[in-house]
Parts: sequence; C-alpha cells; structure tokens
Amino acid sequence: MIILQYRNGVKVTFNKLNCAAWSQRRMRLNGLRGTIELDLHEGRMRYQSIVGNDMMRHEKEIGLARGHGGGDEVMMQEFCEIIAHGSKPKISAEEGFVSAVVCLCIEEARTGQKIVDLEPIWKKFEI
Repeated sequence: MIILQYRNGVKVTFNKLNCAAWSQRRMRLNGLRGTIELDLHEGRMRYQSIVGNDMMRHEKEIGLARGHGGGDEVMMQEFCEIIAHGSKPKISAEEGFVSAVVCLCIEEARTGQKIVDLEPIWKKFEI
C-alpha cells in the first residue's frame, strides 16, 4: 500500500495484491460530493453523488477493455499517430518526467519501507 500526499493536502492511496484468487482492477475516487468507482475487470462504473440530504446512485456499463483498461491501446494509437503524422503528444515531457519520478520514489519507499519526500526533487528541477 502506498499513500501519496500532494502539496494541497489531497491524499491518494494505491493498493496492489498479487496473490488474489481472481483478477481485479478497480479505481475509486472519493470526494466531497460523492464517489466514483471503476471496475475495469467487469467493465462497469458506479457512482454515488450526495446532493443535500439525498443520495443518488448510478451504475453504467463501460464495456470490457484489455491492457490496463484499454489505456495500452490508446497510448499505442497515439504513439503511431505521432510517428506517422507528426502529431503533438497529449502529454508533455515534463508530465512524463514527473510521473516517472513519482513511480521511482514509490518503489524506493516500498523497498526501503520508508517515507520519501519528493519536495527536494521538485525544487531541484523547479517543478
């Protein structure tokens, strides 16, 4: 389990379990106005919004997708467009760098069983 805390105080948890009896891939976003849950293994999205004292629940089929919920195919399609047509990437090099640094620091925290402060890294690279 990894807990990330952003500068604005927002916290994100990431849980991974490799020894489960069945495959699951879920994302849950909890906010002040409700919750969204994506179940990429079963191809469904559920959300519950809170409006005043009323709670509205919704469920929608989003379809099954392979490779990280369909993300692999989207990335490869964009990559081919960039190569074939010189299209501009949707994500900047800086965003890719930040993502890579966060992943490397998560791995450092996991293997070292410690808290890793990214603020010195961001200051070094003026991010």
